[in-house]
Amino acid sequence: MKQFAVFTKRSALSLFSMAAVALLGACRDCPVTPDDCTQILVNPSFETTNGLTPHPGYSGAGLTGVEGWSEGPGGTYQLNSPDIFNSPGEIPDNFMGTRTPLDGNNYAGISQGKHYGDYLNESLMGTLNASPAGPRRKYTVSAWFASGSARPYPSDIEMVLLNSETGNVVQVMQGRVPNTMQWSELSGNITTTQSFNRLVIRGIRTEQSHTLSYAYVDKVSVRECSGGGNDDNLLF
Repeated sequence: MKQFAVFTKRSALSLFSMAAVALLGACRDCPVTPDDCTQILVNPSFETTNGLTPHPGYSGAGLTGVEGWSEGPGGTYQLNSPDIFNSPGEIPDNFMGTRTPLDGNNYAGISQGKHYGDYLNESLMGTLNASPAGPRRKYTVSAWFASGSARPYPSDIEMVLLNSETGNVVQVMQGRVPNTMQWSELSGNITTTQSFNRLVIRGIRTEQSHTLSYAYVDKVSVRECSGGGNDDNLLF
């Protein structure tokens, strides 16, 4: 089930307390020619590793050795420790359930939800080969998710673009990963003159947040598209 961008300034600001939200000069649903788009996310399916990836589940070390990826800003109450699952030792069977990859041989995973009354979350942060700020461009972002059967509850997820040098962040989408064995896509887009060099995928707290859940992540994409957009679509 595809879900599109929902902009929430408050949830974007929670990523970094002193970050400036890069909404000025951004717009949604701006037309763009597909041929003008280029994949700028490094290692989008977690396939490139250096052989040092540990068994998943060890706090703070789950993404060691995965090119372009690291733990992102995590929750207040939980040590941030996203996981990487490698074939053949941990796929399809691992400590969160049984799931085959959507793309390639590997996938990642994050926790999100309520645990003994506290909300907890983890996040993944990917590297972008970003262009300098200036000309208006469109970013299209998508990722595929599936639930871990060991924690059979839906996950509330958001994806944001981040400029790690300026602190600017903008939420591209938020949506719900259902409790299902099937992979489902969440996607969204923005048009902006800002430049971003990181993608953050993380759980978010909503009024419907469930008991601590787990979401596998695979086939992530961030495409930068030249042109597109007009002043009628600007978001301020």
